[in-house]
Amino acid sequence: MHDAALLEASNRRANSGQLLGFAAECGIKALMLWLGYPADAAGSPQNTRSRTENLRAHINDISGRIHDIHTFALSASVSGRSGSKYLAMVPHLTHFSNWSVDHRYYRETEIPTSFADWKMAAHEVKAMLDEATKDGMS
Repeated sequence: MHDAALLEASNRRANSGQLLGFAAECGIKALMLWLGYPADAAGSPQNTRSRTENLRAHINDISGRIHDIHTFALSASVSGRSGSKYLAMVPHLTHFSNWSVDHRYYRETEIPTSFADWKMAAHEVKAMLDEATKDGMS
């Protein structure tokens, strides 16, 4: 998030937007792992055959499956806490639906105009992670 802010301040929104997407992606994946989503030997979300269950994807795919993520988070319970509290803190995650890892190759003028929406959603994910950490989830 810090590097994204530095890049944005230097008029490097394409690269800043990439980092915002990656930060949000990692944040959602961290929450899901804390809630008990299966991890592989390296500690990453386990690859699954089901597209709707697989978190081995970028934020634009993950944000499009917010219903499935909510379903898992509601059923998961860590120390009596469900993930619904935390997912309620990221109401704008779907703003990443038009984010793409390929934007890093685009001309600056071709980046979608939703940069401000990505930034808002990434900040929501960061605040959610801060709260979950404060609650002892990590």
